[in-house]
Amino acid sequence: MHTLQAVRVPIVLNADLTNSRRVRPIRHRRSIKLATAIRNIKTTYAGVVGLVRITLRAFLVLVSLCSGILGVHGLYIYILGRDSVTSESIGKLFLVWSTPVDTINRVIEGVTRHSLESIILPIVLIAVAVVVMITQATIKKKATYQRTRPSSSARVSPWGMFLAIVGVAIIVYTISNWDSMDQEIAILVIAANVIAVLWNLSAVFR
Repeated sequence: MHTLQAVRVPIVLNADLTNSRRVRPIRHRRSIKLATAIRNIKTTYAGVVGLVRITLRAFLVLVSLCSGILGVHGLYIYILGRDSVTSESIGKLFLVWSTPVDTINRVIEGVTRHSLESIILPIVLIAVAVVVMITQATIKKKATYQRTRPSSSARVSPWGMFLAIVGVAIIVYTISNWDSMDQEIAILVIAANVIAVLWNLSAVFR
């Protein structure tokens, strides 16, 4: 009886050691797979966020450039070119350059007509260009606005709040003048300023 027990004990111990050696690598491999999956998800998420960020910036830059050019054109018409506008030049940029695209010529003509009556539209277009361009620059840098006084305990950025308020005013103005504006351009202006307002408000309270 003593001999049989002496033989069985090593066998049981060897089996336990073998099982423990088999379980540990399996758990280790599972943890590696989980960590790799989490890393892949983070990489994919970062790639998607980066793509969205680049797309938003490209859209905002396009709207900013177009608004700035049209705004300067409107100021030129209001200040210098009011007496030079004719039926042939009314749809030309700065009364000189025309484009092969009828939609763009129609937009230029609309801005020219509004600028002959008031300086408000050119100022609004230039404000759109400034607000939207600053917004896309902050999206690029992933930075929040600097406080006016770094030692201040206030958490609200005055500059960011000012840009958000200007963006809201531009949206209200565009909607109130919807019937007298080109709807396609108005939609682009509203969309760009909605993005600018949301981004500036999110940056204000960071």
